[in-house]
Amino acid sequence: MTRHAHHSCRNRRCPQCQTRAKERWLAKRREERLPVPYFHQVFTLPHALHALVAGGALRSAGECKSPKRGFLFPLRTLSRVFRGKFIAPLSDARGAGQRLAEALADEKLWHALHQQLYGHDWAVYAKQPLGGPEQVLEYLGRCTHRVAISNERLVETDKTTVRFRVRATPGKRVLQ
Repeated sequence: MTRHAHHSCRNRRCPQCQTRAKERWLAKRREERLPVPYFHQVFTLPHALHALVAGGALRSAGECKSPKRGFLFPLRTLSRVFRGKFIAPLSDARGAGQRLAEALADEKLWHALHQQLYGHDWAVYAKQPLGGPEQVLEYLGRCTHRVAISNERLVETDKTTVRFRVRATPGKRVLQ
């Protein structure tokens, strides 16, 4: 029988170390929160980008202003602005002659990618979290401070194969 003993090694794969890092990250995010409603927003990219977004704006006098109803910004507008803000640094870097991936350096490939990125609206999904902003912070903390698979799920590894346990209905089985 093998038993894993975790050490405070600051390795990103160490559950003990990353739990502490997650708790520090959460404490900082809690300190930054404003007294306004919050929204869990998901921006669609090749992968989903999740964010906890304040539903308010800071006025010049220093107080927070919340929207009368709904979101602070229309989601369709937010979608277009996000797309532009996401793509602009790629265009700027390319224009400045910075070394980029081959697909971004080649003129035809860049044009095709640019057309594809601007060819449709990017979706933005937003809702007020049922459990409040804390629920979204906990979710984000788990996603950013945890590895994809724990040591306890590993069954066997060699140079070409990793076998691990997964939960299946009914019971448990091992997949390769």
